[in-house]
Amino acid sequence: MILDVNVLVNALRRDALHHRQATAYLAMVGANAEVVGWHPGLHAALLRVTTGPKFFDQPSTRQQCCEFLDTLTALPGAIRVSEGSSFWPVFTNLLNKYNAVGPSISDFYWAALAIDNSAALC
Repeated sequence: MILDVNVLVNALRRDALHHRQATAYLAMVGANAEVVGWHPGLHAALLRVTTGPKFFDQPSTRQQCCEFLDTLTALPGAIRVSEGSSFWPVFTNLLNKYNAVGPSISDFYWAALAIDNSAALC
């Protein structure tokens, strides 16, 4: 599985609506040593969303985010995923199939990455 940035935001931010559920889910993933894929782009997205004032009155610090991400990538089942040879055709097929434009393109990017890695996007 590849974690969606929304799961990461909710796990990091104690004031997030689904904080308890996200942290419980990540604790279960860690305890069961489930394989969980991570990608540097997801890390950058978490930093972008949580350290700026657009979404939170009191943004997270870079240090808080990086420590959280260090913990995540240290989970027993954590693996770095990357774009493979079928990523681009899968990605463009999704864009064309759903006529994707604008902000939804990043969602299709992560979906294509998950498909390319035979993983679920959670």
